[in-house]
Amino acid sequence: MGQDRQTIITRDYEAGTITKAIKPFTLLDYRGVDMAKKWPRERVYNEAATLRFIKDKTTIPVPAVIDVGEGPSGFFVTTELIDGVLLAEIGDKCQMPWLSGHQPEQCPACKTVATANGKTFVEEVILPQLRELKSNTTGFNGVVIPPPWVTEIDRREFWKTKTSAIPEFVFCHGDLGPFNIMIDPLTLKVRAVFDLENGGFFPEIFLEQWAVDTKGYFNIYKTMYENPTELAKLVEALEP
Repeated sequence: MGQDRQTIITRDYEAGTITKAIKPFTLLDYRGVDMAKKWPRERVYNEAATLRFIKDKTTIPVPAVIDVGEGPSGFFVTTELIDGVLLAEIGDKCQMPWLSGHQPEQCPACKTVATANGKTFVEEVILPQLRELKSNTTGFNGVVIPPPWVTEIDRREFWKTKTSAIPEFVFCHGDLGPFNIMIDPLTLKVRAVFDLENGGFFPEIFLEQWAVDTKGYFNIYKTMYENPTELAKLVEALEP
């Protein structure tokens, strides 16, 4: 998802790196429930591990991990900086003003092309390869961090791993949306996917929770908030 109050993003253009730090945080809502992002340490170490795993096991383009640890801004992971434009931001200005039908500002044509390219890339490159990565245990390396549309509603302190006699759990990005897909501004094609802090092995139903447009992405949240039955299906699939 987009940057939150706990997450600090630092770009070093000279070094060609980007660092995401998540600091421990308390954010109480009107009910007194802490709505801050849970498990900052586990998240950054999980992201480093899952990025390395995807780079090693697939051809899906993800940034290389450079460092992971704890610093003044919290727990951090540093990766290579991928040049490009977030899919969510494509269309804010025209990337191809020389083409007919494009507009200098708020260009629907660029948005349409990039979104279609993103959808095709997810369906033809990402999902088939992730579906081939299987495990008989949920999570990754003993850590289970469900997607945000689950953890922002179900605020339990810990998710247990679920095991199966057969490797039925498939690898999922965990937060695949337009904020986590980088687009090449010259070709409007996918250059990389990133932000795998929620990545891991989950029941296959989780693999279909994705969107390449902002409205579709937030509709996933809306569905879970407004339809407890849908959320219950995901939670039940996670329960040991």
